[in-house]
Amino acid sequence: MTRRPSERIQQRLSRWRSAPNLWAALPGVWSKYRIAPILALVLALAALFASTGAGAGSGSHSDSTTTRAAHVVVGALPAGHLLIGSADFHIETVSASEGTDDGDTELEMNLTISQTASDCQTPLYDEFCLRYDILLDDEPVQSGYGLIPLSEVSVTASSVTLRVDTRHEPRVIRTAGAGGLIQLTWALPAGLPRPALHATGVAAATVLGSLIGYAVPANGVTASVLVLGGA
Repeated sequence: MTRRPSERIQQRLSRWRSAPNLWAALPGVWSKYRIAPILALVLALAALFASTGAGAGSGSHSDSTTTRAAHVVVGALPAGHLLIGSADFHIETVSASEGTDDGDTELEMNLTISQTASDCQTPLYDEFCLRYDILLDDEPVQSGYGLIPLSEVSVTASSVTLRVDTRHEPRVIRTAGAGGLIQLTWALPAGLPRPALHATGVAAATVLGSLIGYAVPANGVTASVLVLGGA
């Protein structure tokens, strides 16, 4: 008596359930019902979808890496050099107004340059971000911000020097006053910090020079230089 296909399948199922190793019962079904071509097709489709997903993922990773790399090397000096995270100074002085009854005059000056900060609200590409302001009795008489070339800043083992005329820098936005010549030197008694790659170092500084016609006082200045280790 010939068994019907359904009876044969039931018998196979019974053998699978009783077999110590399920895979031992598969070879017969594999060849009998031609599962191999179907499984091969399924595996091929799965591999295709996996490679497509991996390609999309790797593309996203590449974009992310490119963005991060661009961010890391923004404003970088040549290999083996350092990045100026910031060189800044702040001063507030009060002086008696001669020949008037207006009382004392308060002068405040602030300036910072940076190769890494985004204070200029635009990406830095081999440039410095400059911000400055001069206030008399809390009223701004000179202020501005913008990008200046690397050539306007020189760095040595013991100093950082800025020389720029904001009247002739097209990317400097003057928010008060007509701008003018800035000549400042941060002198570093302990020398320029030389941190390791991706590390930072800070040094106290004294500042000499002038900010758009206002001489930096000899006393009362708060100044520092922050250095980042470059590649």
